[in-house]
Amino acid sequence: MTAVTHAPPSTRAGSDRHSAATSPTRRVRVPLLIGALAATLFAAVLVLYGLSSAADRMEVLRITRDISAGEEITADALAPVGVAVDSASQLVPAASSADVVGKLAAKTMAPGDLVSRTDVADVPRSLAGERRVGAVLVPGRYPLDLRRGDLALATATDGDTSTAAVRVLDLRPAREGVEVVLAVPADAGATVAQLAAQNRLAVVGEPRP
Repeated sequence: MTAVTHAPPSTRAGSDRHSAATSPTRRVRVPLLIGALAATLFAAVLVLYGLSSAADRMEVLRITRDISAGEEITADALAPVGVAVDSASQLVPAASSADVVGKLAAKTMAPGDLVSRTDVADVPRSLAGERRVGAVLVPGRYPLDLRRGDLALATATDGDTSTAAVRVLDLRPAREGVEVVLAVPADAGATVAQLAAQNRLAVVGEPRP
């Protein structure tokens, strides 16, 4: 007969406690996990915000020098600049500079101003405080290179030294000379019109920038 030997209870209990003590225990640190998830989410939000901001930016046209109302806009007066805009913006995209060059400024603009579609006019127009005066000018009473949008001085041909600052709104050939439409300050409108009616009007061009 084979004898069965039982380990004393104290020995088995000690062995069980030793096994439990040496078994690896996995502990999940919940605060660290939450922090990692929050950091990942924050990074994703920043990326999405950056992409959204970049999508809302575009290159538009800005003015690089002083431009007077009625003056022709030249290529050297424009430069591209990136700005944040919304879909309702009236700013002119830099890619559309060809649509602006050669047209006239509807208002006075300074370096740094952004060009809006309402700032550009195909045909010169009179502004507040101006009157429209028509005249026929014979050769010798206007510069041969006079053109629409030019700034000029209106004066008499009979020795009167008073002058009025005018803008050329329209200009076309006449049988002899040119027909012009001038934008004249309101307080000088009647005087210039009288000079034109009496064939005593001369227009002196101002230097172009």
